[in-house]
Amino acid sequence: MNIPEQQTVDHPLDQQTLWRFNFEGRFLGFADREMGNRKYLHMDILGEQVQIKLPKELRIYVGLHLQPGDCIHVGGVGKLDPGTGRFKLKAHQINPIQVSAHCALPFTVSSSESTQNKRPKSKILVCQKSACLKRGGRELLHTLEQNLNEKNLKEYVEIERTGCLKQCSQAPNVMVMPGKEVHGKVKPEQAAGVLECLYRRRNRAENGTHCG
Repeated sequence: MNIPEQQTVDHPLDQQTLWRFNFEGRFLGFADREMGNRKYLHMDILGEQVQIKLPKELRIYVGLHLQPGDCIHVGGVGKLDPGTGRFKLKAHQINPIQVSAHCALPFTVSSSESTQNKRPKSKILVCQKSACLKRGGRELLHTLEQNLNEKNLKEYVEIERTGCLKQCSQAPNVMVMPGKEVHGKVKPEQAAGVLECLYRRRNRAENGTHCG
């Protein structure tokens, strides 16, 4: 892992040494994912796991556009923590890339989350910003989660909270992945149908079809 450039920055209390980095590797997911925390990204670089802090403006992007196993380039800065002797890394940009030498190794998912040759889970991202909350976004989220449990679909479909999907006039909104389909004016009573459609699509492996 090469850190090519060093820069000393004046600080009112002391001097901090920042290291610019450019990493290529595989996206592994988020720290504390079960708590809905997207503050830290985990990536694998030639077998070495690295944790990188994400600024707020990148958290939604990563959650919407990346899947575990994707090859990515991450640029940012690192700062040495004098107490631990470790670098604290913070991303400034993240881009998906083609498979490179840094992430050419086969990607495997732990047996606790997946079995061999298993497809990634489908996702339903439910907006929880003000416009959607005012129009039933919280109830929609709870109904989706309830139906997910009742229908035993946790193995196939994942539901996450997300920020604004830029369709406030159509609130409440959800995004379905893969496909990045945004659906507006989704009512709680439609939750079961959305889940069933995703499950059928997954079984048929139909690309480009839409859940109505």
